[in-house]
Amino acid sequence: MTRKEKKEELVSLFAVGAICIGDLIDECFEFGSHHPRWISVEDELPPKESEYDDNSIVVLVTDGNGVYKGLYRRDEYLSGWFTCDLWALDNITHWMPMPAPPEKGVEQ
Repeated sequence: MTRKEKKEELVSLFAVGAICIGDLIDECFEFGSHHPRWISVEDELPPKESEYDDNSIVVLVTDGNGVYKGLYRRDEYLSGWFTCDLWALDNITHWMPMPAPPEKGVEQ
């Protein structure tokens, strides 16, 4: 095999490897967009339910010991983390969007 042929072989192998790595990166981003991850309350709070309501959307929250369904209130009378029944939640450190419900017909 000549030097030129070896170089062409290595370049084509590199191109195939780069395509595989690119596909893997795409799959990782696709996975991340469909699988919620924990978000620190120091980095970001959940979005508001609507522009007319100061409550956030319902999310999963954790204090490091348990996981709860809750929301963040931003009004002048009552602000902070609460359950959907408005019981106060203390020391919440992270939240994540609610996962989608299972598709119909999925066996459990």
